[in-house]
Amino acid sequence: MTDASMTATHPGAGMLIREDVEDTGYGREFAPFYDRIFQHDESAEVTAEGLARIHPDISRGTLELGVGTGRIALPLARRIGPVDAIDSSVEMLSALEGHRKGEPVHAMHGNFVHELPDRRYGMVFAVCQTMSMVRSRAEQRRAMHRVAQALVPGGIFVVETGNPLQVHTLMGDRNPAVTTVPLEAQGGWLTTYSHVTESEAGDQTWRCRQVWIESDGTLHTGIEQSLLTPVEVMDRMAAEAGLVPELLFATWTGTPYGDEAPLYIRSYRRPTESASREGTPR
Repeated sequence: MTDASMTATHPGAGMLIREDVEDTGYGREFAPFYDRIFQHDESAEVTAEGLARIHPDISRGTLELGVGTGRIALPLARRIGPVDAIDSSVEMLSALEGHRKGEPVHAMHGNFVHELPDRRYGMVFAVCQTMSMVRSRAEQRRAMHRVAQALVPGGIFVVETGNPLQVHTLMGDRNPAVTTVPLEAQGGWLTTYSHVTESEAGDQTWRCRQVWIESDGTLHTGIEQSLLTPVEVMDRMAAEAGLVPELLFATWTGTPYGDEAPLYIRSYRRPTESASREGTPR
């Protein structure tokens, strides 16, 4: 690690919890009902299968940013072997341990914007809005540069995050807006009170009060915010970090991306040394 105190361990082996880790508090609010909305189900298996399929070299290692409760890291580890994982939320990491059944997921307490393991990987990935939940463009750029440094030549960074166009479609001409979505498979409803604000630089932030309503009427609530990040903005930050865009999909089964897609999946490659030399003007 960039900080010597951040030693990768199995969660059940006495993970080091650090007081100096910057945390937004998302996990404290959402951990009690996160798995009710984002279930460890077939969709997680599909995501894991998609990641395994595009991994360039599993022998060079894998790192997940914002592992949460292990929804993707666990089924991925069952397919490809050891997965390192980092999250700033103690609550989420505790929930991950509750799901782990011997899978080789090496969890670390830390904030990936500020530090990553002191090694290089064949693949680093961030799914389910993780990159959009970084609070500013400056911090997103910092994270992108750290990821680029953490990749082996030829390694890839995979991002899955929301399509800002669909946020505006969801809200229509209302700002703020209230939407309620019945989630039958999860046995409840999700009501979202959302508001999009714009900075002087033109960056838009989607702030949401999420209310999860169980079928018996029990309520859980939490506040989250996402820095809306169009694919062209993500591409630009990746290019600044020296990464080259490659794949672009709307789903993990390979559906082509379009403006109507609720999310995008984008991969970026760290060039090999030979590719870098070939691209240098003579």
